[in-house]
Amino acid sequence: MNIFRQSCVNLVRDWRSGELKLIAIAVVVAVASLTSVYFFTDRVGRATELRATELLAADLVLLSPDPVPADVIELARRVALRTTLTTSFRSVVVAGARLQMAEVKAIDEGYPLRGKLRIADSPFGAERTARGIPGRGEVWTDARLLQALGVGVGDRVSLGTSRFVISRVLTYEPDRGGNLFNIAPRLLMNRADLKATGLLVPGSRAQYRLLVGGDAAAVSAYRARVERLNEGELRVQGIRDARPELRTALDRAGQFLGLAALVSIALAGLAIAMSAQRYAVRHFDNCAIMRCLGARQSAITWLYFNQLIILSIISSLIGCLAGFAAQEGLARLAAGFTRGPLPLPS
Repeated sequence: MNIFRQSCVNLVRDWRSGELKLIAIAVVVAVASLTSVYFFTDRVGRATELRATELLAADLVLLSPDPVPADVIELARRVALRTTLTTSFRSVVVAGARLQMAEVKAIDEGYPLRGKLRIADSPFGAERTARGIPGRGEVWTDARLLQALGVGVGDRVSLGTSRFVISRVLTYEPDRGGNLFNIAPRLLMNRADLKATGLLVPGSRAQYRLLVGGDAAAVSAYRARVERLNEGELRVQGIRDARPELRTALDRAGQFLGLAALVSIALAGLAIAMSAQRYAVRHFDNCAIMRCLGARQSAITWLYFNQLIILSIISSLIGCLAGFAAQEGLARLAAGFTRGPLPLPS
């Protein structure tokens, strides 16, 4: 006999009699609960990683005491990764007769790749997200520097051989938290103005950074190539390298979310096993009759296997759709506990 055709006939007959509805419901509920947990934990995990990258202002950072080689920058651009450069050093800012050491960061357009710069129009004024970076001839300083120098927004300060207008108050930098020792106020300037200051000469103590952002797989492949080609000349940092305590937190979050998925798997398996066992017991007599009429054991096995595999595929598809809808509901319920919306599932 045609086993597949007979399986379809039996499937329709058992469905009409209600024999398979319990299994179908169990599979739909199990798959829906499992996929909703996996979709939701995936979104939470991705959101955690994205928030964590704000500590670097990028997905990957290459650090060097010398300017980053052009071939390394070009390699990132060839694989469609976004890049921007920063140069950080300490220097003295002068306003009239007052001098103050500052943590100076010169940035290029596109900074930061992750997170947002926040600024204000006056010290302790209303914060807002910055659109772009300081213009040529401008600097953004934090409130500490303004107080130390006794100046305000719109005043001029000297840095090296150049003079700059303080155009905004800097309130937040995404990667400031990655620097453990902020011993001086912060000053942000356009990297195009750096050469004119005359501050960086051979032997100057500065840190050059190449910030890289983009698709996770492309970033990982780029990191592997850089580490292989540069042989330790550049220090490469991902979010898990930069802050050991954050790496521990991310690992624990992954374990917790994995445990939630594991519980769903256990409950789903139990529901399906109980309903399938009930179905099997109710069909012992049918199997015995088919054996008495000459059916082989392999034919009976394939008959029920085909029947259940068709049912499971259909039920699983319905369960996946239900799970996808359920995770969106979970994401909306969690909206008050997260900073901003969760990213879409991968």
